[in-house]
Formats: sequence, structure tokens, C-alpha cells
Amino acid sequence: MFFISLYIVTITTFIFSGNDAKEIISTTSCKCWENYRADVGENGLQCVALDQFHIMPCNMPKSPKCICSGGISSILKDESGTWCTKYSNGEELRRWPCENRQEWDDFLKKNPTVVMDRYEICKSVRPPNCICSGDLASVAKDTTGIWCIKYDENMDEIRWQCENIQEWSDFKKQHPYYLYC
Repeated sequence: MFFISLYIVTITTFIFSGNDAKEIISTTSCKCWENYRADVGENGLQCVALDQFHIMPCNMPKSPKCICSGGISSILKDESGTWCTKYSNGEELRRWPCENRQEWDDFLKKNPTVVMDRYEICKSVRPPNCICSGDLASVAKDTTGIWCIKYDENMDEIRWQCENIQEWSDFKKQHPYYLYC
């Protein structure tokens, strides 16, 4: 059994303009996951990852890890939940629930709006297409970003950022929570 730690940050942030303090925002109400810190961004309080580019809302419950076996291609999160998936030639062949179903059922009973909250954030924005050149296997999104992916002769993954960097940079500034979708 593992324990998920949420850290309550008890810092007060001062925003200065010249020599005058304009606003004082307390971050004590913002609970963040381990390796995140509370910070004030353009949209107010948020949790910012310490070791990767990732921003998410305060007080987000941390979902269990989806456990899958049987040669999965990826773990898919969409408006209907979290799924083990198998793809071939860009098409989904099979989708099945995470094997730790009881853990997920317990989490969703305790946090019934988690899937819909994420869906509401995600369906309201349309991200730019990820432009990739060369011999590409797929485009993937995880909590660190959107990636162009291919595999070398040893089947080791090679990933690089979308080549339309400025478009993605502008989008991330406007929609900082998108990578959580």
C-alpha cells in the first residue's frame, strides 16, 4: 500500500509593481502533489511541477496509476475514464478497464466529479496540431508535453517537441491546464 502525500504550502506571495505592494495572495488554501509547489500565475493560484513543465489547478485529487498487462500500447484518459488500450497502424484495436478496478472505483466514489471536471476543461479548448517532420511513428501527449515519436532499429523510443514551438508556447500560456487533460 502506498500513501499519496499532499503538501499544504503556507507561503504568502507578494506581487510588487515598483515599490508598492499591489496585492497579497495567500497560498495556504492551495494543496499540491508531491514535487509541486503552489504559485500565483496568470489565472490565479496553481500548482507548478518542480522537475517538468506541468501546471495544474490547486487541490486536485491524485488518481491511482492505471495497471495494465497484455501488451498494451498506451493508457488513454478521456471523458469516459481511464483505459488500457492496444493500437495498431494508428487504429484502436481494443480498450479495457485498468486491472486495479477496485482502487479506481473507490477513487471515483470519493471524487465523483474528477473525470467530468477534466473533461470540461479539455473540451473547451482546441490545441494546435503537432507538426513533426521525418519518419514518424506517432504523436503522444503526457504530463510533460506533446511529442513527436519514432523508434530506432532497437525499438528504443526517440521523442522530440512539436516543431511548431511558438504556436504551442502561445497555446500553453493561454491554457496552462491543458497538459492535465
